[in-house]
Amino acid sequence: MDAFIHQVLSGLATGGIYASLALALVMIYQVTRLVNFAQGEMAMFSTYIAWSLINAGMGYWPAFLLTVLFALALGVVIERVVIRPVENAPVLAIVVIFIALLVILNSATGWIYSYTIKTFPSPFPKEPLFGNTYISSHELGAIGVTLVVLALLYVFFRFTPLGLAMRAVAQNPESSRLVGIRVGWMLALGWGLAAAVGAVAGMMIAPIVYLDPNMMGGILLYAFAAALLGGIDSPGGAVIGGLLRQGARDPRMTRRASIAVAVLVAIACVLPFVVSNYRTFQLTLVLVYAIALLGLNILTGYNGQISLGHGAFYAIGAYTAAVLMDRLGAPYWATIPAAGAVCLVAGFLFGLPALRLEGLYLALATFALGVSMPQLLKYHHLEKWTGGVQGIVIAKPEPPAFLREAGLQMNSDQWLYFFALAVAAIMFVLGWNLLRGRVGRALIAIRDQHIAAEAMGINNALYKSLAFGVSAMYTGIAGALGAIAVQYVAPDSFTIFLSLVFLVGIVVGGLASISGALYGALFIQFVPNVADEISKAAPWAIFGLFLIGFVYLMPAGVAGAVRTLLVRFTRKGAK
Repeated sequence: MDAFIHQVLSGLATGGIYASLALALVMIYQVTRLVNFAQGEMAMFSTYIAWSLINAGMGYWPAFLLTVLFALALGVVIERVVIRPVENAPVLAIVVIFIALLVILNSATGWIYSYTIKTFPSPFPKEPLFGNTYISSHELGAIGVTLVVLALLYVFFRFTPLGLAMRAVAQNPESSRLVGIRVGWMLALGWGLAAAVGAVAGMMIAPIVYLDPNMMGGILLYAFAAALLGGIDSPGGAVIGGLLRQGARDPRMTRRASIAVAVLVAIACVLPFVVSNYRTFQLTLVLVYAIALLGLNILTGYNGQISLGHGAFYAIGAYTAAVLMDRLGAPYWATIPAAGAVCLVAGFLFGLPALRLEGLYLALATFALGVSMPQLLKYHHLEKWTGGVQGIVIAKPEPPAFLREAGLQMNSDQWLYFFALAVAAIMFVLGWNLLRGRVGRALIAIRDQHIAAEAMGINNALYKSLAFGVSAMYTGIAGALGAIAVQYVAPDSFTIFLSLVFLVGIVVGGLASISGALYGALFIQFVPNVADEISKAAPWAIFGLFLIGFVYLMPAGVAGAVRTLLVRFTRKGAK
């Protein structure tokens, strides 16, 4: 019984901290209608500021107050400088900005403070308060701090003119602007308050989990769950939960586009003979990523279903190929259709229950899939097939004998490149034909006006599930190719970060654009290398800056920018 009481009280303390971060997520959601994926990193960075102040000799509570003020200012600056310029950009472009902020803050913190785990002091005594043995002093103090913060926020939003103005802006910004409320600054202040609440959560959880640049990753997931459980539109619900368009592109290919594709294919065939084996390997991965991004674009760009967990289907395809080759001795080429078939079924089945979800809830459901996949691959009952944490090593395929007999000398890297090129060409042609036909028109109609599409006789449920299945098939084929190219699969190669990188790729490349998949693949393969060359200490911070720059300069993606330039060039030529 004592253990049960201790567990309940400790759970309430930790749940109160989750509730604070969930409340910060809800506050941002109410003003942007988006989930701020960088909320945990903002809280982590602020906690490091508090640690610096305390180590400099400042008392805990003065450092606490200064950190809250710093977080408030940080939130306001991020909204004014980073978010405001793209407030009218497509939804996924803003999501990519959030991801960029996440990697910038995480990398910058690791660069400044190192990734060494540090202890964070607690302001509460080590001895149990009031003779209580069921809950530690820090846990009891964390509950008290959380309740004080929530009470102050309630009073602020309920009784102060500024708080009432912020609530009005969240409910109806246009009407608020008409009555003289400065909507822009209210939104900025909302970001600031959310960052301040997150900082409190960070300082309360740090003594429990220790201080580390990655400390808020798992906590943010629990905060997501708390926000959804209590209601993402309800600040009060978030607390309770913690305690318990891009336009379609015309897919028709003009004569000029056909010539451009032919030239591109010719250049692609020459490249492996003029670059090093390492560059050939990188170009093979570009083809692999292009297939995966085309699959995700079919789902998100053309059908409007946001997936944050497509790395899971990539992992399924990779492990299907690895198991067939290593355990069953299947030839490498046979694993490609097998991986596609497995992922087609898996994606279609996942799409069926996902039909009840839309927008944010669908995105977070797929996010949960991406987060859970590495743990499923490590499950001890599956180790016989997956190899557990050790993974599976795959032999690189050799060029077929008929090439040597024909007098064509080719090494393994070059052959694998041409094999990937052939698969990519087939998948792109299939995707082009799919999207230019009846199925493509139905997917776009559902994305733009799903009620009107259903009224016209389109089976929304069937086509949404089909989009999930086909998208997963493409990603699974890419995963199988990637496993063969890398010659190794392991659970930690398929973390949620891979899913976010795929999302970044389709946004940078261009949503609802077949060519955008290739542009995005080039970006996610080569830009991290460029960032690493610029800064060995904080490469992901540089990568995040590149991301923000691309979204600012090309909100419609590289494909949209190229299309705009071609239109302008054509008009000038016509004149």
